Amino acid sequence: MKNRPKFLLRSTGTTIAGIVLEESGIVLLGADTRATDGTIVADKLCSKIHFLSKGMYACGAGTSADLDATARLVKYSMKLQQVQDFSIGNHCDNDIKTMMTKNAAIHQMMNFLQDLLYENKGNLSVNMIVGGLGYLVALHPHGSLEVVPYAALGSGGLAAMAILEREYHPNLSLKEARTLLSQAIQAGINNDLGSGSQVDLCILYPTGKVEYLRAAIPEAQMALQGTDTSLQYETSGGANGFGNTAFREQSRHIILRQLKSETNKQENWNSILGL
Repeated sequence: MKNRPKFLLRSTGTTIAGIVLEESGIVLLGADTRATDGTIVADKLCSKIHFLSKGMYACGAGTSADLDATARLVKYSMKLQQVQDFSIGNHCDNDIKTMMTKNAAIHQMMNFLQDLLYENKGNLSVNMIVGGLGYLVALHPHGSLEVVPYAALGSGGLAAMAILEREYHPNLSLKEARTLLSQAIQAGINNDLGSGSQVDLCILYPTGKVEYLRAAIPEAQMALQGTDTSLQYETSGGANGFGNTAFREQSRHIILRQLKSETNKQENWNSILGL
């Protein structure tokens, strides 16, 4: 036992969020696309919005392997359950079948996920925001869940939740909700080193129609947003010299100042050499 190897936990980074429009029942899910391995960016275009069942998707935060395996298990288990429910001897008319399919899919899926995570006692690093058919559910690693009008999880979830709590109201239009969700994911990206790259969105309608918007905000566009070309900056105390200023903002000013210095130096040499 003394020579037993120690397994170090590696931090992961993700920002996921979701909104449900109460009047229309439309659900919007959003996520960043950066997958990290400790301090290394392993994948810049990781898809964090997983298909679970017809009209139902989930955003995942945690360990990629656990999330992918869990999503596949739910997907095929629900498909098998639907085949069994409507097989020979279990016929019903179309209206009842449609109602049963929608309601049963939600409850069966959430019960299945709860039991799976509870049985593993938190050993599966799985945080999910499950959405579809007018529902939005936040699911946590030990199996607890909550039905909510909006949610944000992951290492950038606090920044995203700050935007959602400030701007959300029950009468949002689809366009407003889409803009708000994009801003929430961008807030997570801007304030969390583990989140980044682009913003993916998924719009789920109560009818089962799905719009999966890969790169709704591409990385190239995000890099241009919020860029401050002003170099006027004053350091505000603190033990590390940064004070209350975000490290990201301080770093940006330092880089821009260096670039301007190099540009001025190059221009001076060009004028001296007559170039």
